[in-house]
Amino acid sequence: LVARAARSARELRSQGVVAGTNIGICLRDNAETLVLMIAVWMLGATAVPMDFRTNAAERSLLAKEFDLGAIVEDRQVAAAGYTPVFAGPSWAETIAKHDGSPVWPSSERAAAPAFISLTSGTTGRPKGIVIDHERMLLRSTFDAERLEGPLLNPLPLSFSASRTHVFSALLQG
Repeated sequence: LVARAARSARELRSQGVVAGTNIGICLRDNAETLVLMIAVWMLGATAVPMDFRTNAAERSLLAKEFDLGAIVEDRQVAAAGYTPVFAGPSWAETIAKHDGSPVWPSSERAAAPAFISLTSGTTGRPKGIVIDHERMLLRSTFDAERLEGPLLNPLPLSFSASRTHVFSALLQG
């Protein structure tokens, strides 16, 4: 997990992702979603998990509203108003050229939140709830104490409760 996240972080860095940047992660849920969240943290940036079903217009709105430096996506849509980073079928080959040793964030990382968790936008305009690394860890640790048995997560990782359960399972081993 660390090696793959480090390779992804180095690829994101090569595409302009720097500390303090908000990065949208708009992938169909799979292990790569989790890997990319960790890669973004390695760079001292903030992950903004997005529902993979958002269309190009919605992505552009979110990019503007939440000052996204890029949106990592696994399907190519007509990007307007944001910088896309395509993490499609060839992503594994793309990141394989990078070193897998851990990427240590600069001291700027302390100021970068872990997530900006988006609301559903039922009011017509989504809100972003900032979750720092300590709060994310506390929520996940608390949840891990209650978690029993294997995790079956049917909800998208763009939902904060779903992310908490997944990180809890990861912390639990």
